[in-house]
Amino acid sequence: MTGLSSIVISPYLILLLICHLLSDYYFQSQKMADRKNQDKKVLGLHILYVALPLIVASLCHLDLWWICLIILLTHAGIDYSKPWVQKTIEINKLMGFCAGSILACRYHYLPCPFWS
Repeated sequence: MTGLSSIVISPYLILLLICHLLSDYYFQSQKMADRKNQDKKVLGLHILYVALPLIVASLCHLDLWWICLIILLTHAGIDYSKPWVQKTIEINKLMGFCAGSILACRYHYLPCPFWS
């Protein structure tokens, strides 16, 4: 296998991607997405929604617990710091979303010893 083919077929990667999609796009309403940058309680609720599928995944596959913890902490750090970064370097919300997505892919999913 070459390139990303060995990464893409990993069941662990697929499971964690499903967790991410559930937490960021299914459990999170548009209102929550809009308000989490201003209200820390809403951000905390979002992080709880991120944690729930990761907890279920780590209970189903106990060897994933530390990866799930890293994903949760980096997700929380990115979401917490995104408004400050957007304000500091004066980028719009779309660019902030793109930057957050790139960081999430980099730090959540590439590379990991479980993917091989």
